[in-house]
Amino acid sequence: GYVSSFSNSVIGRILSIREDGKIDVTLRENAVKYGYVLEESKIRPGLILKGVVSGFSKSAAIVSLFGCKYTANLKPEDVNTEGKSIEKALPVGTPLLTKIKSIEKNANPMRIRVTCRITEEEVVLCKNRNNVIVK
Repeated sequence: GYVSSFSNSVIGRILSIREDGKIDVTLRENAVKYGYVLEESKIRPGLILKGVVSGFSKSAAIVSLFGCKYTANLKPEDVNTEGKSIEKALPVGTPLLTKIKSIEKNANPMRIRVTCRITEEEVVLCKNRNNVIVK
């Protein structure tokens, strides 16, 4: 379902309604559009996902992964920046095709590192195995 506020035009997505009556919602744009279709147990290295640059940390771009409630880190060495800083090469809002490089499931929240260095063969193989999330 969607949540909206007419005075400020805020749109969100209801994630769940708890037994105590509390409602979990999200305002993240990707989650509102696509929901969270990817369960945590399905997130693994090698999975290819679409995403969008949503911000930056000191050492990486932050990528919102489509269909996933987690964000991922994209380090400069994992993408062709053509000699530019990662902020200039990938401004906020840049769509990306990423591959999960590593996961730290014991971290809170779970840490995901992605790469944009993906071969065409990997994309075809993942599509054939239904391991790619493409919206």
